[in-house]
Amino acid sequence: MNLIPESLEESLNFERGQDPKKSIRIGLKYPRRFETIDEFVDYIISAMPLIFNGEIPDDILNSEEHLWLPIAYFQKIATWLKKEKFEMPNGNTNWDNTFGMSDEFAHWPKSIALRLEQMLDQKR
Repeated sequence: MNLIPESLEESLNFERGQDPKKSIRIGLKYPRRFETIDEFVDYIISAMPLIFNGEIPDDILNSEEHLWLPIAYFQKIATWLKKEKFEMPNGNTNWDNTFGMSDEFAHWPKSIALRLEQMLDQKR
């Protein structure tokens, strides 16, 4: 007795060449609109290994600018967010320019640095 049907149909349609997780709107690469700075910061910290090709850089908190990220890391995160089409609550996708950002998102690098300091129990 054959229990395998002769033809199977997929319940979800995937486009060739597209990431399946992106197709079904899950995973770290799926573009989303962040509603709060806390949601955004939690997401970015989770996505840092993806953004930085493997792991959070050891010197991400080694900046002379108190409570900010080093400019190279800020630019890498901003470029990645923009390329992947992530949005702020107001729909803005220009992550490297504070013009037009809501108040809580205008200083997003500071929020990430503060959370990382708490998580890593490290002060600068």
